[in-house]
Amino acid sequence: MKIILSFLLFQLISLTIVHATVVQYTYDQFGQVSTADYSDSTLQEYDYDAIGNRVSHSTLLNVPGDVNGDHNLDLSDAILALQICSGHIDAGKININADINSTENIDMAEAVFILQRIGNL
Repeated sequence: MKIILSFLLFQLISLTIVHATVVQYTYDQFGQVSTADYSDSTLQEYDYDAIGNRVSHSTLLNVPGDVNGDHNLDLSDAILALQICSGHIDAGKININADINSTENIDMAEAVFILQRIGNL
């Protein structure tokens, strides 16, 4: 009986694990949110009119391999990834959501991935 209760308690604890989402906000010159970048690879963009009313809201998904964070996968991402690998660029100033293999850094795997994608290989 104790074994069964221990097993059920373990299952209950393991089912209640929650994954947190981190959000990074940017603001315009009037202090209004212009973007909300979620760690789940979603980007929310907001536009306002001249008197501060929100006039548009769009949702973009981060593109795997999009090192520069412009939501396009192109040669500039591959060059940036190679520059990071060679130590010529600070990796702290890049889109970490471009990480394709969950290593939490940009390395040769991302550079090869980008070149294969833009080359349709």
